[in-house]
Amino acid sequence: MPRDNLIGQKFNKLTVIEFSHVYNYGTYWICRCECGTITKPILGKCLKNGTNKTCGKTLCKTSTKNIVGKKFGKLTVIKFAYTKGNYAYWTCRCECGEVVDKCGTRIRQGLKACGNNLCSGMIKDISGQKFGKLTVLRYEKVKGKKDACWLCKCECGKEKVICGSELKNGKTKTCGSSLCNGNVKNLKG
Repeated sequence: MPRDNLIGQKFNKLTVIEFSHVYNYGTYWICRCECGTITKPILGKCLKNGTNKTCGKTLCKTSTKNIVGKKFGKLTVIKFAYTKGNYAYWTCRCECGEVVDKCGTRIRQGLKACGNNLCSGMIKDISGQKFGKLTVLRYEKVKGKKDACWLCKCECGKEKVICGSELKNGKTKTCGSSLCNGNVKNLKG
């Protein structure tokens, strides 16, 4: 361990967490950035004179504000995702359950939802409604389906994803199990 112990000291966004090595009369240190990143060894004098201020990730190098945990309309920012061009993208969870990456600039300028058909108002929310023996629990995005699909709970207790058009036109009234179709008698009493 060198005479000049930097462990625990903070330099801009970097906090020194351990000694790495000595090379050409210079001491190198491992740091933790405010964003949580553990750095490669950094020369001690570069920490002291401010040459190295961050871990080097785009989020830390730019003046991009950290918006993790903030809510914008139906979107809650979960984490920093990536940069593209000069824009920071953030992973967000929408109230509908969808997880999407969105541009920070668009979020702060008023983007309020994930953009799926339910959140954009193109689909009427039928959560809580009953169709035959099925109660609609929530919207369920199904890849490749153009029709809105819904997670439903049957009176028998089974859950099944069913297209909205099948619920509304009466084509599907149960989960389809033998118990619900009347082929097996319920012995519960």
